[in-house]
Amino acid sequence: MEKVQTQTIDTTKIVYPILFMISFSHFLNDLIQSTIPSLYPILKGEFSLSFAQIGIITLVFQLTASILQPFVGIYTDKKPKS
Repeated sequence: MEKVQTQTIDTTKIVYPILFMISFSHFLNDLIQSTIPSLYPILKGEFSLSFAQIGIITLVFQLTASILQPFVGIYTDKKPKS
């Protein structure tokens, strides 16, 4: 009978490049979330938008950021690339 060797993975080691990329992505997400509302006065004046249209921009942004995100997470959890 042949003996099968198993390889163990050290799960206590921190993988800094991955941690850095996750942190940087989170930073970009927060930056975009704070930048879009600050552009509302410029968008309102430049494109003659009403407050209702600005509200629709906010609604679409929040829907894609908050509601779509869990579905993307579920999909990527079920079908990983590696």
